[in-house]
Amino acid sequence: MMLVSRASALALALAACVVAQASQATQGIEAAEVIDARTLPADRPPLQAKSIGVINGIRGASCAVDAAGIANQAEWLVGAESGLWSIHADGTAAKLEGWTGPVRALARCPGSDGGFCLAVDSRNRVHTVTIKDGAVGLSLSVSPPLAGPITAIACDGVSEEKPASLTIAAATRDGVTIWAGDGTVLWSSTPGEDFGRPGGLAFGDDGTLYVTDADRATVTALDRTGRMLARQGSRGSFPGQFKDPRGVAVQGGLVYLADRLNHRIVRLRPDLSFTDFWGMHAVWPRAADGATHYPIAVAISLDGTRALVVEPFERRVQRFETEQERLAGLVMPSVDGVQSHFGPSVDAANGRLVAFDPEGGAIVVFLHTMEQPVHVTTIGMPGTPMSVQDAARRNRSFNETVEGPGRFGRVKALAISPQGDRVLVADDAMQTLSLWEIGPTPEPLRFDPFLARLLRVVQYSALETGRVADLSASGDGWAILWFDEVVDPAAVARVSFVDRGLRPISVQQVPLGEGPATRVAVHGDELAVLCPVAQEVIVAGPSGVRSIHLPAGTEPTDVFAIAGGYLVTDASEDQLLALAVDGAPAATLGSTGLSDGRFWSPDAVTQDELGTIVVVDGGNHRLQKLIQAEDGSLQWVMTFSLGRVYTRPRNLDAPKGDGE
Repeated sequence: MMLVSRASALALALAACVVAQASQATQGIEAAEVIDARTLPADRPPLQAKSIGVINGIRGASCAVDAAGIANQAEWLVGAESGLWSIHADGTAAKLEGWTGPVRALARCPGSDGGFCLAVDSRNRVHTVTIKDGAVGLSLSVSPPLAGPITAIACDGVSEEKPASLTIAAATRDGVTIWAGDGTVLWSSTPGEDFGRPGGLAFGDDGTLYVTDADRATVTALDRTGRMLARQGSRGSFPGQFKDPRGVAVQGGLVYLADRLNHRIVRLRPDLSFTDFWGMHAVWPRAADGATHYPIAVAISLDGTRALVVEPFERRVQRFETEQERLAGLVMPSVDGVQSHFGPSVDAANGRLVAFDPEGGAIVVFLHTMEQPVHVTTIGMPGTPMSVQDAARRNRSFNETVEGPGRFGRVKALAISPQGDRVLVADDAMQTLSLWEIGPTPEPLRFDPFLARLLRVVQYSALETGRVADLSASGDGWAILWFDEVVDPAAVARVSFVDRGLRPISVQQVPLGEGPATRVAVHGDELAVLCPVAQEVIVAGPSGVRSIHLPAGTEPTDVFAIAGGYLVTDASEDQLLALAVDGAPAATLGSTGLSDGRFWSPDAVTQDELGTIVVVDGGNHRLQKLIQAEDGSLQWVMTFSLGRVYTRPRNLDAPKGDGE
């Protein structure tokens, strides 16, 4: 069954006209008309949906399911970094007792007694979950036959035995495995061939498994033996195209998927042909309930009348229902904001700043030490990684090289040489390192699309095993931090050093207390790696190895070595920390908010040779420049982006009428 509206026109985005805050009860849900989704009558308009409530404050939510029959009084169950949450019809949320640690994946399993859930913990174990009176009941299910951490899970079949007679599918970063509830493997994908990076899984009523591929921008339908039934998609924003598709749900014969970088929920028929979508990118972060901002998961109620959309970027989940009357439009924000997307890495040298734009799929280069930063060139363009067979087939069809050097899939990290003339890029989708050379700044000063040229592309596997976690400029070369994706990461961080042309020099191993290491910074003869789980920075140098313990509760996202200490971005308190060499706190700046000098999930930090600090304020779609004063304090200087610069601080968090 599906949601429909009595309106006669297609609704692409819907307003937040009835919004319930997390602390307030929503109005009663109106009865929704339902029809058979498989027929899609021509005289019936497609889905319109309106936001009926926003639950804020759930950090790191990644998955959700309908809770009907599983938990009394709860409408939805949500898996997050902080545990398992229940969402109630009155718009309140509660963290459930009985589960500790992150929930990596969540799936609803049918059953004659109302059903249950499968949930994956941080140790890659699959649990059978039941809920009663706000408490979680757990039993350990079969251990999955998978080498890497599970990122999505789905189950099919009705079982009284929980879950011995179920068919279970799970995705890791590299592939998909389908197995029976007794542990018998039915099918496993071929790494690097069938999928680039699976984003979500869901079974249909007929046993068809739907798999989204975040890197290749596709959705695939498979039978239980892994035979491909249909595949749809390419990178783009038109109907039938996707950008980083993630979670998927099936209900009433329709396939729903969270199209993350297109900021929308897409509906497809079982054959994967396009039906419609809802959602629109908010003009300003957190400015419009009813917009969908970087959604990564969607759940549909069993009766097909409601939807829950998971938006970790906004630290919220949002509830939708059938719209009975066409809305006038989206509620637009009242402030004029910077609108560019940057992350997850940034670097600066010799007056130049480089940052990745994930929505544009390219790297932007600023002359950032001028009075107003100038965007002088763009490096690369978006690409879609594909298997060798798909690439050959498409190239034959179009009689050209569809995918070639210079296209980026998913940039993991970047670094700029001290001279500012070379940029190294780690592309985790393509699994390549690409080296670019930037020519002299044009005179007179202007944007030059041909200022950068590609020098070399190297596969990860040509240098080391594993994937690149981070990059840093190192003297007259580069330092590469590697990450082996296993359930229990090794107790060492591997850093390989290469010269300016990517020729290997040496490999250094740094012992870790608790891994993995996610960021690397080089300063002189010292090497620092960031360990978010342990909340510490490990520093290795000629005098040995030492640990810098970060304040309790810190959620570090990046580290940068500076003269006399380190800079660390903290996404937990939305601040920048300046630490002395011994780890003693030297200064902090920031708090949660929109105002200049405040942040929302700061992603990365760097400092140039003049001492100017630049922070990627990812959640606010902007870059912020800071300086460290003589007394050690951090001071805001500027907020900027593509085409926007603010040098006078704005109080955007004040009540309307109080801002500057």
